Amino acid sequence: MEPVEADSFVYALWHIYELNEGEDESKLCGIFSTKAAALEAQATLTTQPGFRLHPDAFSIAKTLLNKPEWVEGFSTALPGAAWQHDPEPTVLPRDPSESECIT
Repeated sequence: MEPVEADSFVYALWHIYELNEGEDESKLCGIFSTKAAALEAQATLTTQPGFRLHPDAFSIAKTLLNKPEWVEGFSTALPGAAWQHDPEPTVLPRDPSESECIT
């Protein structure tokens, strides 16, 4: 296995389609080292049950390794409901050993 470079990218293959009004069904189908490999997997999956019903629902996301996403947090909007959000931002500890949640 080759070492990972600091600015390495990977390609995430997603299958996302609308299940019901306002409700999506999403599947992460794989993480690939090249876009070509992701496209090859997409071509294979497009012929499989379930996927072939929604062949245009695939997308490929180019993602930088070792870089967190959603660093500013998130809010949730449910159909017909008010935004759900944290009233106070949480300050994360700088030292991971200070965290109470260890996985």
